[in-house]
This record gives sequence, structure tokens and C-alpha cells, in this order.
Amino acid sequence: MFLDTVYWLVVLQALGLSAVPVSFRLFHRLPDKGYAFSKSLSLMVIGYVTWIGGSFGIFPTTRMTGMLIVLGLGLIGAATFLVDKTRLVLYFKTRWRSVALTETVFVGSFLFWLLYRAFDPLIVSTEAPMDFAFLNASLIAESFPPRDPWLAGYSVSYYYFGYLIISVVTEITGIIPPVAYNLGLASFAGLTSVSVFGLCLNLTSLIGKRRLSRQRRNTNGYLAGLFGVMLALCISNLLGIIEFMRAIGIKAQGFFDWLQIKGMEMPIAESSLIPTDHWWWWRSSRVIDTIKDGQSLDYTITEFPFFSYLLGDMHPHLMAVPFLVLTLGTLCVVAMQDGVFKRKSWRYDLSVLVFLSWLIGGTIFVNTWEAAGLFLLCSLVYYRGLSIHEGFGTSSAPVSLAKMALALCAVAIVAILLYIPFYLDFDSQASGIGFVIDPVTRYMHWAIVWGIFFIPIGFMCWIGFVMIMRRQGLRQPSFVMPVVLALGPFAVWAMSAFMVGESFNTVLDRFFHNLPLVFCMLIAFVMGLTSTEQSRDGARNLVWIVCGVALFLIVTPEMFYLKDSFDTRMNTIFKLYYQAWILLAIATPCILYYAYDWALVQSRKFRRVGFALFGVFGVLLIGSLYYPVGSILTKSENFANNPTLNGLNHVKRDYPGEYQAIVWLWGNAEKDSRILEAIGSDYDAATSRVSAATGIPTLLGWQGHEIQWRGTSNPLAGRAELVEAMYTAREGSELLDALSLHEIDYVILGHQERMKYGEEAGALFDEVMTSYRFSEGFALYVVPES
Repeated sequence: MFLDTVYWLVVLQALGLSAVPVSFRLFHRLPDKGYAFSKSLSLMVIGYVTWIGGSFGIFPTTRMTGMLIVLGLGLIGAATFLVDKTRLVLYFKTRWRSVALTETVFVGSFLFWLLYRAFDPLIVSTEAPMDFAFLNASLIAESFPPRDPWLAGYSVSYYYFGYLIISVVTEITGIIPPVAYNLGLASFAGLTSVSVFGLCLNLTSLIGKRRLSRQRRNTNGYLAGLFGVMLALCISNLLGIIEFMRAIGIKAQGFFDWLQIKGMEMPIAESSLIPTDHWWWWRSSRVIDTIKDGQSLDYTITEFPFFSYLLGDMHPHLMAVPFLVLTLGTLCVVAMQDGVFKRKSWRYDLSVLVFLSWLIGGTIFVNTWEAAGLFLLCSLVYYRGLSIHEGFGTSSAPVSLAKMALALCAVAIVAILLYIPFYLDFDSQASGIGFVIDPVTRYMHWAIVWGIFFIPIGFMCWIGFVMIMRRQGLRQPSFVMPVVLALGPFAVWAMSAFMVGESFNTVLDRFFHNLPLVFCMLIAFVMGLTSTEQSRDGARNLVWIVCGVALFLIVTPEMFYLKDSFDTRMNTIFKLYYQAWILLAIATPCILYYAYDWALVQSRKFRRVGFALFGVFGVLLIGSLYYPVGSILTKSENFANNPTLNGLNHVKRDYPGEYQAIVWLWGNAEKDSRILEAIGSDYDAATSRVSAATGIPTLLGWQGHEIQWRGTSNPLAGRAELVEAMYTAREGSELLDALSLHEIDYVILGHQERMKYGEEAGALFDEVMTSYRFSEGFALYVVPES
């Protein structure tokens, strides 16, 4: 375990260092020169080169290939270092404290979550088996897209780039997949922490650049960066406070009934400091719901980063965060660079556009849901820059809007072209846009999920409103774009509601329901797009824009949702809220720094209100730390188990024969093999486990997931009956013909197969195939070549 961790960290650090000279050039306008983004950038590069090579058959996807790609990145970094040697050496001499703290944040976060995973390593629950299956499918893939491990003959119909990136590191290190899974999870925690730290440091330093000494800016930047990491990864929503109230025995049955959160209907019988009911920590991810007669009418997912790492699913929304922050860092450079919007610098414009498109396309490839926030952020940063050169004002707004639309189209087209093989092979379950009529989110649930962020956001928007009323820093502001963004979605929803026969009162109720968030969004966009004390204060404007986009992502699911196999707004709230959490975690340290600085020069009345809000925020922040402590103790069983990083340790312990077969397949099976095993039940980690643990396709695995991914059950037709027929066959020749027809190389016969198809399952196998026998009667049969 120790050597695996050291080897993995050494590889990540080598990748990061090789990308530092490139980051130095790309992010030279930022105070930290992009050092915090170098690791994420290097992983994006090696993942992209591997994927391109595998997609077009340019080179094989082997361990040697991965090492050569890393070597190539190192050579590019070395060449860039030689060009910028003087500036780089000076940077490390003068900014060594910043570099040391940045590395401490990465390594500290990595080791913290790795230590937790060592006591809770198992790949057993929720989506973890699926994530593990896709990691292994990417690991053994000879070309891309990888083969679907749960539907032989088909390729993966999912956004798999994050799994591919971790598979490249796994291939280079040679670490076994169940250990690499947990190392990968810890790596994304470290990458998220260091990226958020770097961006908050840069933004805060830039905001105070004109007024503060360099030492003071550095100190503020470090504190803001650490606080951003805390908000992004170390706190929960406010349900933890209510969980504590319930755990210690506060009797408030009427309150819990009104709250309407499943599992909290009855008080706990015996009080304790930490709730004792089963999976109590799960409730924080399922806050928003409307319950009638005990039934959920609006069951949604309100996951946040700490919960994701606690749960242990290495899912796309978790893996995309470092690359989302990396893209935000690039947009910060764009916001600071006036030349991007001048015609005479078209070469620079083109290079920035291509790089930004590559980042956006890659992040969407990791998690397609990131498209909404990224394209909106990109378009607004470009609109702001264009407005500066066109001149603020209503008359120039159409010109800026038109140019922004052209720039956005260009970014979108290039992003698609750079990743075109993915889009050509991808089948989405999305079937259109749905309109939310009823129910909607209750204010109390909004307060639980977002209360800790709404306080600084509200105070910031109050400052913005005061400045607008006093016309401080305004330059003939155009409200066209802010109004379109803030009210446009509601206008579309209202027209749709009238078309389907909804009453005027329904539309009016929805307008007033959304009004608080819409008003704050409007203020944020006005300040971000048309006004600051100095029109070229790009960092401050970017913070306003980030706040506005976060609010946009929060309020949009009150009107629209993406139709999928569930046909509810569950996934829309899940994925948009997750992005909003990251955006607000980045913006909040900058907001607090700016708001505190602003309040100091205001009247005593303003200062009192501001400091009172800071006090409330502090109390809620302390309260939000209860859940992380309590949930880690509960889920790790108070760290009582023997530590290990092997995510299949439970299989090794409880089903040694199955584990031995998996290990045998890791070392002996060809990459293009197929296996036959019992059909799995969704969310039952014991089924379809061999295919998930090896990436070798089986005829049919988790059926519900396949239908979700593909939006249809047609590819599954007849497979369940076929698998059962093979395990219960009575004629050897027919069995061999069926195995040969479907190109099966190995057949699994263990406890799962006997449970599903009876104790007589595989009665003919010994007659027609050779076998490898493992512990407890587990057998792996080799199908003879026809």
C-alpha cells in the first residue's frame, strides 16, 4: 500500500512538473503563473493524446505508449523551460512559498482522502461498480471508445474521458485496478483542492493588486485559497445541523413533519452525538423533495463534493471538477487580457480560442453536463471584453451580442471538432427539454442546500444594488444582456406554460417564487458585464459573472429539466447544483474579501449590517463542519477496520475463488476476450463483478444501466434468455455452438451463477471445456477454439 502510494504520487508529480513551463506561458498573467493548474493540464494532455491515438489507430494503447507520451510531454516541458529559463528560475526563487503551499495543499488533500479510503475502500455501493467497470474497460481498450463491459459487442455509450485519464496513470504505474481506483479518487480530491486553491489565490491577489503591497496580496491570496478549498471539499450543506439537533434528542416533531425529508419523520429513540440510524449521512444528498401521503413527488439529488468523496463513486461529475476550474483559470486570463478583443492580435485570439475550446471540449467529454455552465461562462467573459472595446451602453449592446455569438459558435465548433470521434459514437438518453410545472423547490430546502452561500451572495448583491443606485463606477450600462439572462428563461417557460393551458396565477406564482434568486442574478450580471469601479478590473468582474452563472444554474431547474429515462428533474438538479457548488466555493472567498474591504469605508450602519451577516455566516460555517466529522466516523466504522487500498478486499476475504479468477484474468486474458457470467442486478455489487473487475465484456450486465445509457432496451433483447439457456444447457454441441457464435472465451461458474440459475447450472461445462479450479468451487472455463 505504501509503495503503491509513493509510486503513484511520483508519477503525478512528474507529470505536473513537466507541464509547469507550459503553464507558465499559458497563465503568465496570473500571480501564480498557473502552477496550481499544471497537474490537471498534464493529465488532460496525456489523456487526449492517448485517446486520439487509440481513436484513429495511430498507435497501440499500451504501457509503453503511455510512457512515451509522458516522455514527450517532459521533452516539451524541458524545451519550454530552456526558452523561459531566466523567468522560471526567478519565479521559483521569489515565489517558493507559494509553490510549497500549493504542493502542500495537493499532497495534504490527496493523503487525507487516501487515508479515509484505506479504512473504507470497498467498491460495493451505488455507482462504484459501474465506475470500476468503465475504468477497467478503458484500461484494456485497444481502441476507443472502449468496449462496454456489460454489453458484449457494443462500445461504451457514456462520457468516459475521466476513466481513460486514470487508466493511463494506472497503465504507467502498473498498479492493480482495485488499488488504482482508490488512488484515482484521492487524486481527484488533490487536483480539485489545488486547482481551487490556485484560482482563489489568483483572483483575490488580482482584486487587491492596485491597493495592496505584494506581501499583503500574497497573504490574502493564500488565505482565500485555503478557504476556497474548505468550502469546496470540507463542508456540507446545512442538513448536518438538523441531523445534530435530532441526534441529541431535541423533540420537534412538528418541525420534522414540516421539513419533509425522508428518514427524519420520527425522532431518534436514544440521543447521541452522532446519529445512529442506518446511512443517516445519505439524507444530505436527497434534501429537495415534496412528499404527499408518504410518496415522493419531486425526488432529487443534492450531492456536494464532500459527500461524493465520502460515498466513493468515481463518477464523471466528480472527475470533471479540476478541469472545470482549469477552464475558469483560462477564462480569468482572457478577462485580464485586453488584446484578445483587438483585431490586430488575431493570431493570439486564435490560439486562445483553440486552447479554450480544447479545454471546454475535454471537460465536457469528462462530464457532458458541464456544457451548460462552461459555455455560459465563456460567452459572458467574451461579451464583457467586447463591451469594453465597443463601449458600454445600450446602443453598442447588439454589436457586442452579435460578436459574442460568433465567438461562442467558434468555440463550440472547435470543441466538437477536436473531440469528434466521441460525438460520432455517443448515444445519449436525453430526449429533449421538459417543463417544470409542479412541484418546485421549497424555500426551506433551498436554505438547507445553499444557505451557507446565500449569505455572502446576498450581501454582495446588496453592495452591487447600492452601487447601481448610487451610479458608482457605471459607464452607460446596458441592461440588455443581464435582463436577457435573468428573465429570458422565465419568459420562455411562461409562454410554454400558457401554451399547455396553465393559468395566469400559476405563472405569477412561479415568477414570485423565483424572484429572489432572479433579482440577485440580475445584479450580479449587471455588475459583472457592465460595471465595476474600473472597467478593466477583469478579476472582479469574473467573480460577479461566476456568481451570476451559479445562480442561473440553481434557478433553471425550477423551470426546465433535461428529459431522460427518469423523466424528472432529478438529474438536472444533481448536475447543475454540483457545478454551482464549485462556482460558489470559488467566488465566496473573493466575495468576503471584497465585501469586508468595501464595508470598512462605509457608514457605521452599513458596517454593522455587514459584520452581523459575517457573524451568521461564521456560525453556519462551523455548523456545516459537523456532518463531515460525523459521517466519516460513521462510514469508516470509527476507523476500526484494517487499512487497505484494495477495493476488492471483501471479495478476496469472502469469495477467495472469485478473486483468484479475477487475478488470473488480469494476467492471462487477451484484451479482446469475452466472458459469460450471471446477469447482474442493478446496484448489487456482487453481480456482474468479474466483468466489472476486469473490463472484459459479458453478454449482459446491469440491465437498467444499459437502458439508461442508451435510451432504449433494443440491444438487450433476448440476451437474458440466451445467458440462462447457456447455463442450463443439456446438449454439449448446442452449448459450444452458442458460445462460439457469441465469441465467448471464458465462462464463469460460481456462487452467483448457482444462485441465479440453480445448483445444476453448468452441468455440461466439464464435458465440453477445460477449467481452472479456484477456492470454494469457483471455476473458470476456457472455451475451446472452433
